Amino acid sequence: MLDPGNNDYIITKVKANFKPYGRDFFEGKPTGRFSNGKILSDFFVENAGVKELLPPYLDPNLQLEDLLTGVSFASAGAGYDHVTNIIASVLSLEDQLEMFKDYIEKLKVAVGEERTALVLAKSIFLLSMGSNDVSERYSVTAFRRFHYDINEYTSMLVNESSKFQKVRYYMPHHNGHNISYPIYI
Repeated sequence: MLDPGNNDYIITKVKANFKPYGRDFFEGKPTGRFSNGKILSDFFVENAGVKELLPPYLDPNLQLEDLLTGVSFASAGAGYDHVTNIIASVLSLEDQLEMFKDYIEKLKVAVGEERTALVLAKSIFLLSMGSNDVSERYSVTAFRRFHYDINEYTSMLVNESSKFQKVRYYMPHHNGHNISYPIYI
């Protein structure tokens, strides 16, 4: 839902770099988005007047302007449950936070600490995670049902989701917004 193609740059089977994905834009070419066109994060930056598309952070062709106006660290198929990430070979929340730290360092080198702090202070963060855990690890494969009942499992996911608050450590002056999508059961 939010990965614009980061999975195209890692070893995983969870990719959208083939048809029919992308058929409604970019000359009908797949972009790594699990969509035939734009995804939620693209609509978000477009409606905010920032840019048309939110690029994947792992794209080797990123420009400084991309870093200054926003990138995505999302990895399709990821979840709060470490087993979800291992089975799917996708980027865990911890991996995504490491990419975010790397992003901050790149910004500091490119534009200095003061401008980096300004960029981060005006940032909006979208997080959508957990549905793969419930749908794949709990419901479809039933792998986690051997270890948890649904209440225990969702409690574990909520506990794991608190790791996202680590972001605040890297952004002590953040005045922007965090938008998180709920886990649907």
